[in-house]
Amino acid sequence: FDKNQPFTLGAGATSIAWFDSATPLRSGWAVGQDKLKGTVAIADADLGRGKLFAMGTEVTQRAQPYATFKLLFNGILYGPAVAAER
Repeated sequence: FDKNQPFTLGAGATSIAWFDSATPLRSGWAVGQDKLKGTVAIADADLGRGKLFAMGTEVTQRAQPYATFKLLFNGILYGPAVAAER
């Protein structure tokens, strides 16, 4: 998570992936991980008649785990979806 953007959510946005503790790292070492507590890595929001997926983590870099590709491809497949009327 080097130089990636964590988010704090406003009204109308939903968190998909978030940091729920001051020590989210499972292995290795990290500097400043305590600053991530309470922030969101991936969020979605209705934007007009569509959806916006904001991904602060790098989901396309070759060194990322294969599981992150699901986030990218599901966002692309969901792209043409129409948000429900409120």
